[in-house]
Amino acid sequence: MGTHTDDNAKEAWFWDLRRSVAVRASQRGLASEVLGPYISRAEAERWQQTVDFRNETWDDADDEWNNAWRNDTLDGSSSE
Repeated sequence: MGTHTDDNAKEAWFWDLRRSVAVRASQRGLASEVLGPYISRAEAERWQQTVDFRNETWDDADDEWNNAWRNDTLDGSSSE
């Protein structure tokens, strides 16, 4: 077991938006220029799939909340 592997396991990874490359936490730039942290280089390189999945999940949750609110509002006004 080498130290390089141990270092990789402990250090977070980020996606550098400016350079379009995965970087270790110790090499990242400004917070406004990176996405992360990710648990591995591979995860950082899959940033787009992660962002897309999260956005779809949040959009679905928003739709459910909005529909529930509309239904509650319509149910409340029709009972008066």
